[in-house]
Amino acid sequence: KDRGVPIDGVGMQMHYGKPNDPFTMSELKTNLKRLTDLGLEVVFSEMDVHRCSGMTEAEQVTMYHDLVAACVNEPLCRALTFWGITDKYSWLNSYSPLGCTGSTKALGDLWDDNFKKKPAYTGVLSALLGS
Repeated sequence: KDRGVPIDGVGMQMHYGKPNDPFTMSELKTNLKRLTDLGLEVVFSEMDVHRCSGMTEAEQVTMYHDLVAACVNEPLCRALTFWGITDKYSWLNSYSPLGCTGSTKALGDLWDDNFKKKPAYTGVLSALLGS
């Protein structure tokens, strides 16, 4: 922006969990503010929060809620997209280094193999509704 580069926005991939580097909610909010203070629109893309590394279901619900709330609470955060719909087709099903293969209960989508809403869905919905 200082050099006149024509940039209007930034997409932030939100794959949470290994092999991605971990971040705290404070770090995310600081970075989000840094970008929006420049007048940039931000989108959270490819969002998924898997539990393959030992995260509990309750922690997954909280992380989804807090990620979505961070975007909802920032006027220049314009959109959220999720990486997949159902665990049945998750990219983690074929990514064996994490140990999730065959254990779809630990995967990061909002619907399970049978297209039933998972508790993580409720965390997202709660954040979208402002609670």
